[in-house]
Amino acid sequence: INTADSAKRDEFLLSLPIKTEPVDEQEEKVSPEGIENLVNEQAALLDDARKKRLGNFLECVIQLCHMDTNLAEKLWLELFPRMWSILSDRQRTSLSGEILPFLVSGAHVCQKDIHPSALSTIFEALSLCNPPLQVKPAVMAYLGKAHNLWHRVTLGLEQMVAEQVNQASQN
Repeated sequence: INTADSAKRDEFLLSLPIKTEPVDEQEEKVSPEGIENLVNEQAALLDDARKKRLGNFLECVIQLCHMDTNLAEKLWLELFPRMWSILSDRQRTSLSGEILPFLVSGAHVCQKDIHPSALSTIFEALSLCNPPLQVKPAVMAYLGKAHNLWHRVTLGLEQMVAEQVNQASQN
């Protein structure tokens, strides 16, 4: 069709049947009973929703994350920075005291060649947090070398240098 001359192509296109469907021009009249039924159905739906608990939903999400590592990674990257931002300063300080030793523990060595690894996902989520979690450059260098996180570590180190330059220029 595309290689035919334009007259033949136009003739072919005009000969194609065009599907048409009848338009319903009659409007349905809503009776008061219909509205009442609709309201009752909505009320029943809300009552059913009240009976559901977040724990039931989270159990299902956990099972899905165990079956799909990409879903688990995406969920962690979306949720952790949001949860971090709503924590109090005291809670953030307490949690950061646990996270940093966890990052350098030897528990992650067996996952260093797996993508996505738990450590890479956690470190990526930490880089998205606001206010940011301060990770020492030596720890970042270790993570970059030992766990092949050089791309994320490089971005983090660049950001640290840029912040120091900005602070120095302001003083």
